[in-house]
Amino acid sequence: MPPETSPASPSSADAKGARRVVYGAVAANLAIAVSKLVAAAATGSAAMLAEGVHSAVDAGNELLLLLGMRRSNRPPDESHPFGYGKVLYFWALIAAASVRFKRGMRVEEVEQAIARLEDTVSHECPTIRHVFFEFR
Repeated sequence: MPPETSPASPSSADAKGARRVVYGAVAANLAIAVSKLVAAAATGSAAMLAEGVHSAVDAGNELLLLLGMRRSNRPPDESHPFGYGKVLYFWALIAAASVRFKRGMRVEEVEQAIARLEDTVSHECPTIRHVFFEFR
C-alpha cells in the first residue's frame, strides 16, 4: 500500500513545482520592476516610479513565500515533534497582509495622518515639530 500524503505535506514533486513557479514570479517581477524604474528615470514619471516600486514589493512578497517554503521543509525536532509544515501558512499570511497594507494605503490617508500628527505635536512640543516636520 503506498503511503498517503496529507494536504498539509505535499509530495516532493508538488513542492518543487511550487518553488519553480514562485522563482519564476520573482524573476518576472524583478524584470518588470527594473524596466519600470528605468522608464521612470528616463521620463521622470512619478507614476512609473510608483509602479516600479510596486513590482519590487511584489517580488519581496514572493521572497517571503520562498522563505516559508524553505522553513516548512525542516525536519521534526525536539521542540517541534510534528515538523514545521504549518510555518508556510504563517509566511503566506505575512505576504497577504503585506499586499493588503500596500494596496490599502492611499496617499490622501497618509497625508491626513501626517497633518493630524503634525497638529498634535506642534501644540505639545515645538522642538519635535521643527525636527520632524519642517524638513519634508
